[in-house]
Amino acid sequence: MVENVAISGVQLINESTISVTLRHDIENNTVLPITVIAYKISLNNSDIGSVMQSASNSNNFMGFNPSMNSLQHDNGTSSRFEEPRSTSQKNKENPLAIFDKIQIGSSSLTNPNWVSPNTVTMSMIKNLNYHSNFDFILVMAIPYTGIQSMDK
Repeated sequence: MVENVAISGVQLINESTISVTLRHDIENNTVLPITVIAYKISLNNSDIGSVMQSASNSNNFMGFNPSMNSLQHDNGTSSRFEEPRSTSQKNKENPLAIFDKIQIGSSSLTNPNWVSPNTVTMSMIKNLNYHSNFDFILVMAIPYTGIQSMDK
């Protein structure tokens, strides 16, 4: 997302720390300051299974049945409301429950003359004590929008 800047490496150091390596191909060393943002979601086999099961149930994905027309199919004998379920039952059936497991972190390179390659390390907010089998990490580099101190 920043012209001439590429993310060339991502390393998960531990459950709450990520290292990102950046490169640029600008020869005159006037690179814009940037901010690196990382999102991490840690899933276990049960989470993956829940999402896959919900997605494969094409008749009722996330409680929505596209073929159901309530005016034609509801003759007044069926209830539109289900019995209350326990939290664990809801999480097993709700593929969106995995969003509770998202962590986010950021770091900035504010020096406009940063040297390539450059590695930034960031801590992830919302430290999870959660056993995971899969860690999905999304990293982006965007223009720095904070306030820079002026050197005299």
